[in-house]
Amino acid sequence: MPLSNTGSILATLTQLTTLNRTSILTNRVKELSVPEFICLLDFITAEFQQFLRAIEMINNEALETMLEQVMDAFTLKVGQILQADRTTIFLVDGEKDQLWAKIPRFQKESTSRVEPGSEGNKGREIRIPLNVGLAGHVAKTGDELNIPDAYNHPLFNQEVDERPGYRTQNLLCMPIFSRTNQVVAVAQLLNKAGGVPFDSEDEQRFRDFAASIGIILETCQ
Repeated sequence: MPLSNTGSILATLTQLTTLNRTSILTNRVKELSVPEFICLLDFITAEFQQFLRAIEMINNEALETMLEQVMDAFTLKVGQILQADRTTIFLVDGEKDQLWAKIPRFQKESTSRVEPGSEGNKGREIRIPLNVGLAGHVAKTGDELNIPDAYNHPLFNQEVDERPGYRTQNLLCMPIFSRTNQVVAVAQLLNKAGGVPFDSEDEQRFRDFAASIGIILETCQ
């Protein structure tokens, strides 16, 4: 399906390098249908490196702004498509042997789940050791975890729920791979709408766009 507003999305990306407007891309992506979102990912995957050069992104601050906006938009849309109550996309920091994520601007910090032992940084950033928790397991192994009953799973740490007063019923934890089949990120989705667990169709929906997201994130880092 052709994407009618690709130009406006790319124009939005260009704006992000010069304007301090935090929700432009998120708002644009939120309105896309699933086929349009997949089409957008395919387009960006093919053009992203040239796009970065074209806008002369030559400083780390601009790149960080771009990555943060992309992460916010992807986090919102992935959760929307898979009908998750909470979504976090952790990036792999191989140098520090950590996973890190920034709390999306549309998600209240007080309701965000943080693994015990994690580090707070710059207010909205969290970091956890790469060998901790469900996300760490997925990052290390590349395995997918679809858990219908979180509290009965041996890798689930119930202390994570105690801090924000949030109870995880079910969750889906999926790896995001680079071109070279290395895990560059982990998506963790909690509590599917309707009180039902995530299923194999949800897993496949995620795989449909995960490869493109992986290439884009790899390019940004």
